[in-house]
Parts: sequence; structure tokens; C-alpha cells
Amino acid sequence: MLPFIKRVIGLPGDHVVIDPLGRVRIDGRPLNEPYVRNYCPVDSRGMGPCRTLDAVVPSGHVLVLGDNRGNSWDGRFWPGGHFLPQSEIIGRAFWRFYPFKTWGSLAPTSPQAP
Repeated sequence: MLPFIKRVIGLPGDHVVIDPLGRVRIDGRPLNEPYVRNYCPVDSRGMGPCRTLDAVVPSGHVLVLGDNRGNSWDGRFWPGGHFLPQSEIIGRAFWRFYPFKTWGSLAPTSPQAP
């Protein structure tokens, strides 16, 4: 399996709700995600191609999502289940190469950081 770079959104025990746009609430609070610039398109009835989610992250797992919410193969779509076993995390991104205008060091963030 190929490695993916995704953002950890939910930790064990978090109640995560993702709406049709791809916006996230954790334990009832909206998650501030200034890095997401491409949400999922929806029609006048609020329907779109992205999947919603309402679940509690199980022990020993995390929920990961892509920053390009409208076009990301992430936990919302995985056929084996929404959650990634923590044992399968192989590293942390620390440098952005593209887009070139924003290249540089990535500061570590916490999933619930404001």
C-alpha cells in the first residue's frame, strides 16, 4: 500500500461529525481549519459527492482527512473503515514543497488547536 499524507483530525474517544461540505465538528465544537480552501460542492438540497460521518474514534485509531476536502481519498471513503490504526502511522510531514509560493517548514499542530 502506498503512503498518504493526511491530517489527523480525530483522536481516540473524539465524537466526530462531518457535514456534506466536509466541515468538521469534534465533541460538538466546530474545528477551525484555515488550511482547508476547497470544501465539497453541494446542490440546493445540500447533497454532494462527499460522504458525511457521525462516529466516535475507537481506541488505538485516528481519523485522517485531506486538506483538499473536495477531492481527497481519506477516512470518509476508505472501504475498510473510516479509522486508521495508530500503528500504521509512519511519520510526520515537516516540510512543504508545493505550492512553491508557500514552501517551507510545517509547524506541528494539534487537532483541536484554535
